[in-house]
Parts: sequence; structure tokens; C-alpha cells
Amino acid sequence: MAQLGAVFGASILETLTTGMYKDPIIIYREYIQNACDAIDQAVREGLYEEQRQGSVHLFVDCDRRYVAIEDNGAGVPAAKFRRTVGDIANSSKEADKDKGFRGIGRLAGLAYCKRLVFTTRAAGESVVSRLECDAVRFCAMVNEKGHTAAEVLDAAFSFSAEEAKKKDAAHFFRVELYGVEREADALLDKDKIRSYLSFVAPAAYQSSFYQRNLITGYAAQHKVPLDEYRIIVNQEPLFKAYRTNYSYRDGKRDSIQDLAFKELKDVDGTVLAWLWYARTGFFAAMKGRDSALGGIRVRVGNIQIGDEETLKRFYVEERFSRYVMGELHVLPSAGLRPNARRDYFNASPQLTQLEDAFCEVAKEIGKLCRSGSEMNTYLSDIRKHEKEKDAFEKKSNKNLFLDVAARQKAADSLKEAAQAAKSAEQKLQSVAERGKQEGTSDFDAGLARIATARLNAYKEERKQQPNSSAPKEKAQRPKKSQNDNVRRTDNLSKLSKKEKKMVDKIYRIVTKTLVDDPAAAERVIAAIEDALG
Repeated sequence: MAQLGAVFGASILETLTTGMYKDPIIIYREYIQNACDAIDQAVREGLYEEQRQGSVHLFVDCDRRYVAIEDNGAGVPAAKFRRTVGDIANSSKEADKDKGFRGIGRLAGLAYCKRLVFTTRAAGESVVSRLECDAVRFCAMVNEKGHTAAEVLDAAFSFSAEEAKKKDAAHFFRVELYGVEREADALLDKDKIRSYLSFVAPAAYQSSFYQRNLITGYAAQHKVPLDEYRIIVNQEPLFKAYRTNYSYRDGKRDSIQDLAFKELKDVDGTVLAWLWYARTGFFAAMKGRDSALGGIRVRVGNIQIGDEETLKRFYVEERFSRYVMGELHVLPSAGLRPNARRDYFNASPQLTQLEDAFCEVAKEIGKLCRSGSEMNTYLSDIRKHEKEKDAFEKKSNKNLFLDVAARQKAADSLKEAAQAAKSAEQKLQSVAERGKQEGTSDFDAGLARIATARLNAYKEERKQQPNSSAPKEKAQRPKKSQNDNVRRTDNLSKLSKKEKKMVDKIYRIVTKTLVDDPAAAERVIAAIEDALG
């Protein structure tokens, strides 16, 4: 019986272009991924000693609506160019060695421009190969009925070759998008591109990220890959966005105390991935302008899989995922295969075991988040006491209590606040002292560093504040007999005794009415005093 040859309709091409990505900007990940593979190939061929000798250049011209991505990797030999670049989903790349391996990512640009051009030269060759794709014709034929995928590609693709010119690099691969469509303006947004790639691309850590040497040192010591490439965006180097000091909320600053490193293993003890996460103050979830730093990001070949929220479902409370920053690097030997969209992995036993291993890390992070919340409470109690103490001394010095009873009530409250503050400081100090104990766990040592940093930050905070508790010139009080009651209205020396009694009643009405807002009551009373002179 004769076998029937399968025919793919043109709609399959739509799935591989517009249907593949939720945001046009993702095509930069695809092209940079291929560029890094070309640099890896150059290293294997002996053209470079290490990855950082290669480079990837991204150039965006908004006025011309033009984009180019060029690498100085190995290039594609002329004899293999048509098959390598022209075939769809027929890549010769290996999943455990190359970052891109399906052979579909290069189509990504067709949906977002009028013309897509690939140009390359392989090392040692004098021929420059070129594929020009008519994206307008491609999209028109895909939308028409009755065309096969092969017919569309044959009509839209045009191959050519020519002798290399002096200006051509010895080996390179370049992708060019001409006439970027209006609906794909994100491809021309330089700030958005840099922000996106600073998390997604396999770039190096920036110098202001002081813990970068801990990460590269860990990778070298444990002989695990940490692929870092020189990526240039519009003539400016690209680095990962991580920073040692950052805002966890607008106006609220935090910093990294140290890093925790973990190996994620399967049931047999084989390492599937390694990760680092930052031990910060764990004050709160990251919001505001630095919110993108939050979350542990999954990476394969140092290229991001998914986004900052990919792992949040594994936390005891999802909000804890935004308290922490870090990276999870899946090893090539793990056998985990990213799905076509690269937003997660295909289901497999290894994936299940990786998820189980990460859940344990997420539990540890959850404990740190709760400990951070407890430290917030401790510091709140300490600050409350300092605030009450300052307010009490100010009111005492200026005779601002309504009477002796009000002063005693405030004194009793201050005593309770002092006891709570002492207890809070002892608890915080106890956590900080754990790091000095022999045989302390890495978790407790990390928690101790966080507590110590909290205490030091609070002490520095107090130094920066005006010393409101310093002795001040006391208000002159009228002479009184031993049995006289001290009242705030005694400060109003211009008023008669009868008038003072009336004002005292007004003060008490204000205090009672605004019992839930003592600060407002104080402002009203102070305004009355100013008016009465």
C-alpha cells in the first residue's frame, strides 16, 4: 500500500510566528540565543578561547524602523546555509548542548517587519550567504486559503551568495528587520529592550552588584556552567539588572547581606540545577520602581525561562516570591527540555523532582520572610518607645500635659513601651548572636547577619535624627503652693484664673473628641495656645 505524503498548510507558519509569542520583544531573546550558540560553536572550533571573546551587537534605528542583531560567532558554511536557515523545525542543534535547538525561532521576525534578511560568513570561507524574506508576501499568503507551507516559503524566501568584501568580518551572522510594523513598536523602544534583556539575556553581572564574584566563584568551584556573553545594545554594554542596594518600596531602601547557594537534586542525588538567592532585610515584597528585581528566575544556558513569577506557585504564600531575588540555573545534564514558548518545561520525571527540590528552598525563604516580619515588629516596638520617650520629655519640659493625671498616664504608657522595646531588642539581639555560636546552621547564620544589619541600620537611623531628647530650656512655670495641681493652662500667664479654667475645659473636650488621633488633638490645642498668646 502506497504511503501518503503529509502536507502542511500555510497556517502552521502563522503558529510559528505570530502565534508563538505574546510580546514582539521576545524575538530578541530568540535571536540572541542563536547568536550565543554561534559563539559557543566558535569556541569549540578554536576561534576563541572563551565565550566572552565573542560578542553580540543589537542596533536599533527608530527613524528608519530598522533593527540588526549581529554576532561574531562561527557563521554558517555556504554549503549548509540553505538547509540550516531555510528549513523549518529541522535544526541540527543538540538540546543538551545548544541553547536553541528546534529551528523555529528565526521565523519570529517575519510577523513584525516588511523584510527580514539573514547574512552570514563562515570562518575560513570567502563567500557571504544571504537569505531575504519578503515578510509582506509571507503574511499575505499565510492569510490566503489554499497554500501549503512549502509554497509560502518558496515564494517568500530568496537565497543568494557573493564574494566577501573587505568590510565583511572574517566570520559573522547578522539578522536584519526592515520596516518594523507599527503594532510592533516595542521592538524600537530602546529603554524597554534594555530592561527586558537585562533579565532575559545571558549577560554578565554589573560591577555595582557586589555579590557577583560570589556567584561566578561558586560556579567555578563547583564546575557548573555560567554562560556569560558580551552583549552590546546600541553601542552600550548590557548587564544583568541585579544590584546590591535597591528600593523595596518607593522611598524604602534595602540591601543584600549575603547570598545563599543551593543544589537541587533528584531522588538519586544527581544535581539537576543550582541556584542563588539574596538574603536581604526581608522587609516586604518588592514594589515600585525596583519591583522587577523580585522573584527567582529560571535559566537554561543562562537564558531566562518564563518570567519572575514562574516559580511563585511553589511558595507557601505566593507573596513571598516577591520578597527575594535570585536565579535558578538548570544544568544541561538534567534532561529538562524547555517548551516551544520557553515559558516553562515539557513534563517529565526530572521536572517533577526539580519542582519538589525547589519547594524545600521556597519553604526556607518563607521562614526568612516570616522572620523578617517578626523583626519588623521588634523594630516597631523599639521605635515606638523612642517616639513616646521623645514626646514625653518634650511635653514635660514645656509643661504641655493637661494636668498631673495626664502626665502620669503618659508615664505609665512610656513604661510599658520601654518594657516592650527592651524585650524586642533582646529578641533581635538573640537572633543576631546565633551567628557566633559554634556549629550554627547556614540558615541561622544568614538570619543572624540579617538581624545584625537591621540593628546597625536602626542605630545609624537614630544618629541621623535630631536629638529631640537632649535637655531643652524649660518653660517658665508660675510659682505655686505644694498642693497646687500643675496644668497646661498655667502656661497662659495672660489669662485670669477663670479664663484658664474655661480653656482647660476646651482642651479636655478636644482631647476627648479626638481620642483616636492624639496628634490632631495636640495640633488643635497648640493652635489655641498660639491664638491666646
